[in-house]
Amino acid sequence: MLLEQIRNDHGLHGAELAVFGDGYVEIESARSVNGIAIGIASLESGEQGWDEWEKERLRTAGAQIMVPDWQESALLLSFLFGETDV
Repeated sequence: MLLEQIRNDHGLHGAELAVFGDGYVEIESARSVNGIAIGIASLESGEQGWDEWEKERLRTAGAQIMVPDWQESALLLSFLFGETDV
């Protein structure tokens, strides 16, 4: 309901709403309002790299884009704003 309200309050449509999350609830919620679902499959230890279990879980939940951590945040934002086609 919250994502629906945010979308409606700001007049957003489809890919204009991006949701970042490390759990399946956020990913499924983003997909339910036709937003972009971005999964963060980071290692809880704080080390760089993928948490392979979380990566598969988020993929199964419907994540459309996945990142292991925030090391490539500039590239991710560039892609989201159509500046690059990674």
